[in-house]
This record gives sequence, structure tokens and C-alpha cells, in this order.
Amino acid sequence: MNSKPINEKVEETYPFFCTLVYRNEKIPFCGGSYLGNNIIMSAAHCLVHVMPDEIDILFSKKDLYDEGERFRVKKIIVHPGYDNKSVDNDIALIYLEKDPKKQPIYLPTKKLLENNIYDGKKDEFVIIGFGKENLYNELSMKLKKSRIQSILSGGFTKFSY
Repeated sequence: MNSKPINEKVEETYPFFCTLVYRNEKIPFCGGSYLGNNIIMSAAHCLVHVMPDEIDILFSKKDLYDEGERFRVKKIIVHPGYDNKSVDNDIALIYLEKDPKKQPIYLPTKKLLENNIYDGKKDEFVIIGFGKENLYNELSMKLKKSRIQSILSGGFTKFSY
């Protein structure tokens, strides 16, 4: 994967991006996207054995050790069909105690999905995070982004709304 450090201001370009940290820690163990209405979407494998009082959500984190803006978690819902072996339904929702006053992630409309166009390029998506680029790397000190290709056959048009 060819990832690059994000040079633009994170809070302006990706205001929806947040990290999941253990209470009173700064180093993220996973990332998430703000959907609006005090709800964060993240991966179920990050939250399957976590209680709300064990984690916080950080927004506007510029680098790995930056404090960011901290928010408490009210409730966590892991998809009931999540399977840790196949990683099917690897999605969870996190409800915040307070409104973070952040712009939610822009999600494509049904029309864009039907035409298989997103971000101006067919079947391509931007991912961001402090993650490892391979199994042996440490976490990135700077927030990075990469463009990836969709692995879904026929794009997202098979999902119903």
C-alpha cells in the first residue's frame, strides 16, 4: 500500500476522523468516522470485548502523541452478526455522551453508488489512519492516507438502502 503523510489540516480536510483510545491514553488502537447525531462508526474487531467506560474518542489528532479533543463514550453496539473468524459484519457503532460539533463524514448518495462513481474515480476510496503499513512496522507518527481499490464485485450497487 502506498500511503503518504497528510499535509493538510486534519480538522479541516477530515473533520469526521477520530481515534479510539483507552481511557486517559493518547495512542489509538483503532480509528472511526463520525456519522452525526453523536454516533461513531468503527470496526467490530476493535470493540468486541470493550466496555464504554474503558475508552475515549479523540478528534483533531495531528500526530500519534497529540492529545486531540477527548470525548466520553456512552454506549457501544457491535453488529450482532459479527464473526471474529471470517470477520463478516465487522462494524460497530459508538454513541458519545456529548456532541463533538464536528462535520459528519460525507457518504455517497445512492445515485453515485449506482453509477459506481465516488471521489471522481471508479472503485477507489481514501483510507486514513495511524496504522501500520505491514505487520512489522510501528504505528505511523503522522496521520496517513492512501487510495485503495474496492474489492467488491460490481461496487456497492448490491447493497440496499
